[in-house]
Amino acid sequence: MLSDRFQRLLLSEHHRLPLWLPVGLASGVLLWFQPRYEPSPWFALAGLVLSCPVLIAGWWRLSARLAGCALLCVSLGFLAAWSEGHRAAPMPELPRHAVILTGRVLSVDQLPSRVEGEPGSRRVTLAGVRFETWLDAGMAPLRRSLRVRLRTDDSLIFGPGDRLQVRALLSAPAFPVMPGARDMQREAWFGGLAGTGRALGPAVFAAADGGGPVTA
Repeated sequence: MLSDRFQRLLLSEHHRLPLWLPVGLASGVLLWFQPRYEPSPWFALAGLVLSCPVLIAGWWRLSARLAGCALLCVSLGFLAAWSEGHRAAPMPELPRHAVILTGRVLSVDQLPSRVEGEPGSRRVTLAGVRFETWLDAGMAPLRRSLRVRLRTDDSLIFGPGDRLQVRALLSAPAFPVMPGARDMQREAWFGGLAGTGRALGPAVFAAADGGGPVTA
């Protein structure tokens, strides 16, 4: 019978079957991303509940155990994507005009030059950013990071852990340019990024308490 042949095939591959567990988890994650609107987690919870009797009732057959494990892994992957999406910090409303900001350096990237023969600029990722405006006075630090492209003539030497202050023009993550294109908003949401910006002036070191630039 076909079922017996399938059972023998599974038994011959039983040493490799655990390698499909990450595939099941990844399938659950992809399943959460497919609909246009966020699906309800009750589908995954129902899959978890259904997988238990399948595993118990069909434990004596390898095919039934595989079906129960597959349902369990897909449901867990679905719930993992759902929980990660809801655990992320909310997206802040960035200033729509030039603003002086202060933050701690997480990383520094050297970008290629846009014009041949000219030096490239640096892109700095800042955490704990505060905006120095009357409207944002006393604000709590942003829970998301900001990426700011510095000017090409900025020669300040700094590294991760330093606090910088810079005047920049910020922008939120952009919409996809067309259906199926790269989704910058989704990447920013799961990457903990609030937005990007470009510096309008040179960066300077800020005091440890964020109270202003450090003077020599």
